[in-house]
Amino acid sequence: MEIIKRNKTAKRAAFTKAYTKLESVLINENANAEEIELCLHLLKQKTDSLELTHNEYLDTLTDETEFKTEFNIVEEYREKALSMEFKSKRVLENIKSKQNNNGSSNFGDNSHLAMCDNPYKVISPRLPEIELYKFGVQSTKIKSEARELIGSFPITDENYPLAIESLTERYGRKELLIDFYVRELLKLVLNNATKKKQDSLSGLYNKLSTQLRALSSLGVTTDQCGIILYPLVESSLPIHILRSFERQRKNIESEQNISALDAIVSFLKSEVQSEKNKIK
Repeated sequence: MEIIKRNKTAKRAAFTKAYTKLESVLINENANAEEIELCLHLLKQKTDSLELTHNEYLDTLTDETEFKTEFNIVEEYREKALSMEFKSKRVLENIKSKQNNNGSSNFGDNSHLAMCDNPYKVISPRLPEIELYKFGVQSTKIKSEARELIGSFPITDENYPLAIESLTERYGRKELLIDFYVRELLKLVLNNATKKKQDSLSGLYNKLSTQLRALSSLGVTTDQCGIILYPLVESSLPIHILRSFERQRKNIESEQNISALDAIVSFLKSEVQSEKNKIK
């Protein structure tokens, strides 16, 4: 309990730091799209990590009043994250729209090409290497091998590409990443099979979504591998949830015209939302 509380406090502080950083970047009139995207990516990482800890903490609360109070605080963090994400995307759209308009206004005027060694090379604004380096350090887990590896290079512009190359060589192999995320799904299956302490429904949904989203980003999509991933997701669900899904499965698949895997994830999402509405 105390460990979860400490994690909650630390991760809330990390979330607030990332939130404040992105907020300050958005206020800056000279902010570029890449800087905003990096800060937004960092905030999403902190949000996902905080969400898991929040779910673990809520699961430990037995007093109904204390649970409702803490749940409202958790909802405030979620709303802040969603609001900031929406605001960031709107600012990014405006920046990209202005860039497109500027590109159109320069059409036919080739005088600026004389200043370029390669007039056909796309030039895009980016953060200094040292800032990207700091971002890379912050994105790794404290006391992890990845943090130790990236920390072994002095933080300079010159060392940034070397550090990234080392991280990619050790951790960037696609097959290893796929293996890792599949094993994370298997952990949920084993946890359900051995009847150990169960995650809350929202916690289970968050973990499943995280692993499936990661696999999708690696090319393991529901279209290609749904027939393999579906049994893993199905086996990770409590029996009462699975029975409820089976009663509605045909309607969900036919109404939404989606695969069995997408259907069970969609059902789980709706159940989580219904659970939240009941608490409110």
